[in-house]
Amino acid sequence: MCIQNYFGENAEIKSEAISYREKYLLTIASSGKTLIIDFNNVLYSPHSFLNALLASTIRTYEKAGYNPYKKIKIVNAKPDIRETIDYILKKTEGKTLIFVTHEEQEAVWLKADKTLKFMKDHLIK
Repeated sequence: MCIQNYFGENAEIKSEAISYREKYLLTIASSGKTLIIDFNNVLYSPHSFLNALLASTIRTYEKAGYNPYKKIKIVNAKPDIRETIDYILKKTEGKTLIFVTHEEQEAVWLKADKTLKFMKDHLIK
């Protein structure tokens, strides 16, 4: 997968990462195939984009019984992008993800197992 081909040299739109992940990456991860992600010519990619692309993919590999470190290969990433990806891999593997958003639709996109809504000073389950 060449990031620049799908998202351009500034891969930053989180909703596009979520759509791509849902359409392609989760199927690859659940089948156990190796995922090669090429960041050649990508100049910028923020944590929010990378997390949207990778966090659920990592958990899908784990749920299918595969080690994401052995199945996800990152190539040609600039040092700052690689550092962010390494952080996501380290913080996501084998852990529950808590995601805070102001948009309920993002919980749907992320296929959240459970959601909590906060309204002013009250917790609504």
